[in-house]
Amino acid sequence: MSFILSSTDYLDSEDLSTVRRLFNKFDKKHLVGEKLPAKQLAKNLWILKPENENRGRGIELVSSYKQLLSLLCGQQKGESFIIQKYIERPLLYEGRKLDIRMLALIDN
Repeated sequence: MSFILSSTDYLDSEDLSTVRRLFNKFDKKHLVGEKLPAKQLAKNLWILKPENENRGRGIELVSSYKQLLSLLCGQQKGESFIIQKYIERPLLYEGRKLDIRMLALIDN
């Protein structure tokens, strides 16, 4: 679950209102019809990522909608952010998180 908040105006964003609705839904444990498994929704954690950063710089972990709003209000205009539902119980390999990256070369 990912949303992009453009730099124009965070607080009037349609994506932000969707995130607010989901925060409230998961806080109240109204999980009927939800595609994510309940074990991924237990703590209601979300990640706020700056759009133009890498290597984990600027990432904030939030657990309440008020906390998310306070972080957004403290940011400069002109920045965009990605808000994602945090995977609370990730797939682990030998006790460590992993990702799979694949490169392909297509030659005509």
